[in-house]
Amino acid sequence: MLLDEIKADLRDLIGNGIKLRDYITGVYVFLDRYVQIDQSKLIEIIKKYKKRIYIRYSNRLDPKEAEKIIREILSGYDVNDMVFSDSFGEVYLRVKHLNISQIANDTTDRIILSTGWYPIFERAPSIESSFSKSMFRNKYERDVDRVLKRVGNRISERIDSINYITLTMLGGFQEIGRTSMLFETKSSRFLIDAGVHPAPPTPQDELPMFHLIGSLSDLDGIIVSHAHTDHVAAIPYLYKMGYDGPVYMTPPTLEQTVLVQMDYLNLAEKSDSREYLYSTKDIKSMIDHTVLLDYGQTTDVSKDVKLTFYNAGHILGSASIHLNIADKFVFIYSGDLKYGQTQLFDPAYDKYPIANAVVIESTYGNRVLPSRSQAENEFISKVREVINRGGKVLIPAFAIGRSQEILVTLFKYADRDWNIPVYIDGMIREASSMYSQYLEYLSSNIRNMILENRSPFEWEMLKIANNRSKEEVVGEPAIIIATAGMMNGGPILEYLKMLADDKNSCLIFVGYQSPGTLGSRIQAGSKKVVLKDGDDYKEYDLELEVVTVDGFSGHSDVNQLIEWLRAIKNPPRKVFTMHGDQTTTQEFAKTIKQLLRINADAPMNMERRRFR
Repeated sequence: MLLDEIKADLRDLIGNGIKLRDYITGVYVFLDRYVQIDQSKLIEIIKKYKKRIYIRYSNRLDPKEAEKIIREILSGYDVNDMVFSDSFGEVYLRVKHLNISQIANDTTDRIILSTGWYPIFERAPSIESSFSKSMFRNKYERDVDRVLKRVGNRISERIDSINYITLTMLGGFQEIGRTSMLFETKSSRFLIDAGVHPAPPTPQDELPMFHLIGSLSDLDGIIVSHAHTDHVAAIPYLYKMGYDGPVYMTPPTLEQTVLVQMDYLNLAEKSDSREYLYSTKDIKSMIDHTVLLDYGQTTDVSKDVKLTFYNAGHILGSASIHLNIADKFVFIYSGDLKYGQTQLFDPAYDKYPIANAVVIESTYGNRVLPSRSQAENEFISKVREVINRGGKVLIPAFAIGRSQEILVTLFKYADRDWNIPVYIDGMIREASSMYSQYLEYLSSNIRNMILENRSPFEWEMLKIANNRSKEEVVGEPAIIIATAGMMNGGPILEYLKMLADDKNSCLIFVGYQSPGTLGSRIQAGSKKVVLKDGDDYKEYDLELEVVTVDGFSGHSDVNQLIEWLRAIKNPPRKVFTMHGDQTTTQEFAKTIKQLLRINADAPMNMERRRFR
């Protein structure tokens, strides 16, 4: 067996007295004592077996005693929390103002030698919140060992042949919302994304078509591209309905996903028409089953499927999903994709040597968007104009992604062009705190700004509206960024009520508005809206200016999407377009055929397609 072969090679390198535990994320090697290991030879073994190998130690101090020693060793660091994992022999350290690249190797060695525990450092967000504190505990106190063992038992041997590969479209095809698809081989079944529709035409259209899955117990896993409502808000529902398997995502995606799901429950609580699909108990169940994978970390997730996440450039931790089937077939799902430099992120990864089949988003598959610099100039010009005439600027935005991009833009111009408060409301503060935590996922420019204490998410005129009354916020010149981005709930509606009749104020849309949402109706020119007012409803006349600024999108336009596909060295034989309305997905499929000579089309929900 493979594990026996690895053990034999490690024994030659290290000696006797080693114990191995094989998980899907790698092989954990437990030693009785600290040993200096020839790293070059260890890397040779890792390359030989294509398995990550983690060296840990069996003889460890009691956690209480170890904590005292670790705090002494790290006396120059602001360690604000610590969790010990007996299963992995690791201690997770939450350190404020940490530049992880500056942690010296001898610091790690001292902790191991003194306590037997292997330290894993995590940067605490500079914007502290109760949510981030609880998520640190939730991540590391859960019994992930049980989940990894169960998955490992299902992958007792590798399969190197392919019988068939199919994809079933459960949601998000010829529409935007409730993205989900079922990827199947003879030996594996994976659900990719599980979102809800932001403005379902009927209650039955809110969820993906999960009835097409069959038995949830037959799923090998759920794979998540990123943490937006239309991609993740339905995952806890599956746990409520009996799913008990793993869910794979990047580390930043987990925290943002929980934030999105809690916000979804909050909106459901305030809605007269929405039912609770799940509870916080089901969200906790999802957390307990989550397997966290970094970009580029290839992992066996079934007998014939290897999973790798790559940067999608869309939001923090967003990923394109790369599935390698039996080393004979490569499937790539773009996820929501930005193939262009933004202030926050590098462009989506494009170094794919081959792809046999691709599913690609089409949000702007028939449009060319203004450049980011054009969008920024137009936005700042409008903000200046509104401020100079004594109005307030109201910006509906997703808590995750768009809000942070707008904050970075406002930060660049604030001192030079104006000196008025910028208020954020909703869960934007909590989301922004994650950007100061996961620095390695950001562009080098923003990362350096945060490390140099020039964070665009913490500055003098940036205020938290949650702690103030709405009347106080709109009672002075102000820029207000509030959720929800499509105005289908959230504090943005309260501000709209207060500013609806103010001709000097302006509502600026900076993101996509899905058909059927309040945001899309206002954007299309509606001058009257009906909003909940206490226990009743009231009609409001909109006299404030309404403006749309394109170009801030976290989605690629048609040119960027084509160039991303063109970058694949050995191009796919089949491309499916999705995450766009019927017209857009079909037009984009035609564009792909014409420009790239690739077989492309726009399948509908409920279709099942066979790749081979």
